[in-house]
Amino acid sequence: MRLGVFSDTHGNARYMQEALRNLGPFNMIIHLGDGVREGRGLADQWGLPFMGVRGNEDYGALAPMDDDISFHGFKIFMMHGHQMEINPYQDAETWERHYREMAQRSARNSADIFLFGHTHKPVLKNQEGVLICNPGDHYLGSSFPPGFIELVIEPHKAAAVLFLRKSAGRWIESAREELHSQAAAKALSA
Repeated sequence: MRLGVFSDTHGNARYMQEALRNLGPFNMIIHLGDGVREGRGLADQWGLPFMGVRGNEDYGALAPMDDDISFHGFKIFMMHGHQMEINPYQDAETWERHYREMAQRSARNSADIFLFGHTHKPVLKNQEGVLICNPGDHYLGSSFPPGFIELVIEPHKAAAVLFLRKSAGRWIESAREELHSQAAAKALSA
């Protein structure tokens, strides 16, 4: 299962369209808020299943505040992130506390992967055995380049790749993290 994960497009569907065209095909689109309508619109245009959560600027959008889905035994929990009072200007110590909270929230929800947006800052890391992913934004005028996460879920393995847009049509791999199921982890350590 190959998922395209986007967030904080804020009315700019152009880069989502470009990523889908140049790096697809995907089996599903996930949008993490603040542009959930354009995410749904592109999924419809491409004939793809869609999941999305409402962000703090998705006024009137028919989407939940958080959601989850499972593939091949890996559970994904998603939220926009404004519920956690996070912002990209907080210091490193505060961010480490947020990452621990995300891992704890994932554990409470029996989730292996935590997806969030809101900060416009791309993040991909393994925190206490939980993949924590923020695809960044597509906001025009952002200090960060447009980004998205390719999430590939297979039996016994989940891989997340953060792609950042460097120039027209050119997306580069910026970071990669993998997570193995408990059964796969036991087999690898044997």
